[in-house]
Amino acid sequence: MAAALAAAREGAERGDAAAQYKLGMIYLNGQGIKQDRDEASKWLQKAAEQGSADAQEALGLINAPRPNYGGDPSQAIAWFRLAAAQGKAQSQFFLAMLLTKQGQNDDGREWLRKAAAQNYAPAETMLGSQLLGTGKEEDRPEAIALLTKAAAQNELLAQVALGTCYEKGLGVTQDYAQAATLYQRAALANNSNALLALARLYDNGQGVPKDAAKAEQLRSQAITLQ
Repeated sequence: MAAALAAAREGAERGDAAAQYKLGMIYLNGQGIKQDRDEASKWLQKAAEQGSADAQEALGLINAPRPNYGGDPSQAIAWFRLAAAQGKAQSQFFLAMLLTKQGQNDDGREWLRKAAAQNYAPAETMLGSQLLGTGKEEDRPEAIALLTKAAAQNELLAQVALGTCYEKGLGVTQDYAQAATLYQRAALANNSNALLALARLYDNGQGVPKDAAKAEQLRSQAITLQ
């Protein structure tokens, strides 16, 4: 780590953007050195100003709001937008989330589509869910296609949403067995919504054998996770 730090610092000080990004991340993560977010931001900004999409994305993440931290949404949007314009799918997704929270739904939807076009599962899940939420019949085929792609990438929220579609027959032929399969996949990863949905199927004997004890076990498991 000492050698890596020395090499990154030497490259960063001579203006190499990749080294500046690496040094910034070393400080950000406290790798072999005391964590220092200010020093991290300084070097990341130098790299970002030279066009490093990785550094731009890192600065977006540093400034993005999260639980117990208000962040700086305007700065996060600015950095994510730069990285997104260079094709960073994760930045496109986070930019879409922030824009949507600010009520800029059309702009957010456009960036979601760009991220989904790169098979970025969280974007496929969010876009698919949004399209389902419109309640329009014509939006359902695209929504199902997106959720199916995301579910195949083990995106838990997509598995639950797609399971709900099969359980209720939304945009697909009602298929309790398929719903149960999707819920089971997410339940194995301890998704509480999947556990509760699967419990409902066991209660009713839909797609799985009727089993009140199994249903109660799943509900108890879900409660412990909440």
